[in-house]
Amino acid sequence: MATRDVNRAKLLIAAEDASPAAAVFAATQELRRVLATGEVKFLIADAGGNALIDHLDDAVREDLNSTLPGSAWRNQRLELDGEFRRAYVPVTVRGDALGVLAVELPDDSSWAWPGGLSEPVVLHELVAEQLSAIAHALGYIVIANQRNTDVYQTAMRSTPFELAMEIQRRLLPAAFVCEGGSFTLAAWLEPSASAGGDTFDDVASSDRLTASLTDAVGHDVAAALLATLTVNALRNARRSGATLVEQAEAAHQAMLTHAQDGQFVTGILFEVDLSTIHGGAQKPAATPPEAGASCGSSMPATPVGSCFAAAR
Repeated sequence: MATRDVNRAKLLIAAEDASPAAAVFAATQELRRVLATGEVKFLIADAGGNALIDHLDDAVREDLNSTLPGSAWRNQRLELDGEFRRAYVPVTVRGDALGVLAVELPDDSSWAWPGGLSEPVVLHELVAEQLSAIAHALGYIVIANQRNTDVYQTAMRSTPFELAMEIQRRLLPAAFVCEGGSFTLAAWLEPSASAGGDTFDDVASSDRLTASLTDAVGHDVAAALLATLTVNALRNARRSGATLVEQAEAAHQAMLTHAQDGQFVTGILFEVDLSTIHGGAQKPAATPPEAGASCGSSMPATPVGSCFAAAR
């Protein structure tokens, strides 16, 4: 097959030459120019895990449970629409399913050819490999540029956030899933647009994985502010080299010093020694839980420290 290759270095240059808000669009247009494809879109997964939304046009939505783009996202595999000659490729970085790259394929037999009854069109293996590699690179472009623009965050919000959730969202990890070779950690917070004081946090160092689940009393802005105090006390202690017990003590002291009477936070901290974990884990589907706040991992993890901090 004589299809042209996309130079991923040039793809990154095209993204960097554009403003952060236009970086993903610039990358998709570079893909379109080099491969002579039809329309190329990035469909971002909404915060509630219900739909894929065109990051530049929120009127374009694809349901996660009943469409081919949704299937590509849920099952983390390339899906092909033979009737409309479209490929849907998951855009994922370290297990974090950001969305789907939708590519209108050229009407060219070097890309795909008629198949059987079960597969009307078969995509050439080299084309599939290249589209998957491009989608992976696009994921890093999204991550790098969303730090300097609201375009991607805004596109994810199919439901407006309440103020408490806006505050709380900043406390959560930048990615809700992390595949780290020897471990896979995933978490989710529901409802996605409104929440009280529930938070989770995780960080991987060279030899251990540390995570926390905390619940500040209340379901309003006061709870979000209390969660802010707690999570940042834990992070500050952790980044200073504190043990789990010392982190819990730091959060407790922050509560005693700054929280109001009657406020409290319950939580649990745990740590996993990554040197004791062997082998890899099977990549999970991207389907979020139905409701509630939850955190799961693919390896045995026993909590080794807990925090139940209360104000005076």
